[in-house]
Amino acid sequence: MLQFFERRLEEDTSFFMPNKFYKIPDPVFTSKSLTPADKIVYAQVARFKDECFMGKEQMAENIGLSERQVRISLARLEEAGLIAKIKRHGNFTAYRAPK
Repeated sequence: MLQFFERRLEEDTSFFMPNKFYKIPDPVFTSKSLTPADKIVYAQVARFKDECFMGKEQMAENIGLSERQVRISLARLEEAGLIAKIKRHGNFTAYRAPK
């Protein structure tokens, strides 16, 4: 698993925030209403500079969850007001976490 992360850090990170560690805000981290899956999905969305345009399937693969769990977590985070869903062209959807 560590090799996976080391390899990812060596790849182009121009779309991501410049640091290689991603903080989860304290209200998200300490929330009793969010599951651990919700928190890791939040971190995945928040790591993008502007909008997370990654598909749910790719997101699920990256963080080791099922696509269904990613959809559930994204919906829960949006309902809690922690991320915003942004409709793009056609069926394309992006997500944004406040900075």
